[in-house]
Amino acid sequence: MEYRTIKKTGQKVSVIGMGASSIAESSHEEMVSAIRHAIDHGINYFDLAAGSAKAYAAYGEAFAGNRDKALIQDHFGADYRTGEYGCRPIWMLSGRAWNGSLNSCIRIISISDLSFLSKKTPTSIGGR
Repeated sequence: MEYRTIKKTGQKVSVIGMGASSIAESSHEEMVSAIRHAIDHGINYFDLAAGSAKAYAAYGEAFAGNRDKALIQDHFGADYRTGEYGCRPIWMLSGRAWNGSLNSCIRIISISDLSFLSKKTPTSIGGR
């Protein structure tokens, strides 16, 4: 696998990453297998902006024992209590609800931290 270095942190990020937008269409076992396969082949960048909260448990299982091999990104911009985009965007939630939403994702995945966060706002969605 080829990697790029993030200058500010020195972290090495695989040039191929794995997103989560459609993985939840698979069975739990298929999701875990695909994620572990990616890790085993040097992919270390995982974007957890899922189309469904169903994927989070599979990521949690696949990351168990592999957390040091995974750089995990999540997005501010969805309600991670459900994993769904578009129902009630995170920027419309109170600070307390927003924090609870992100913490619920972290809790489901059974990790203590995220490597990266990306902000999705009304102006960043739709290219404005």
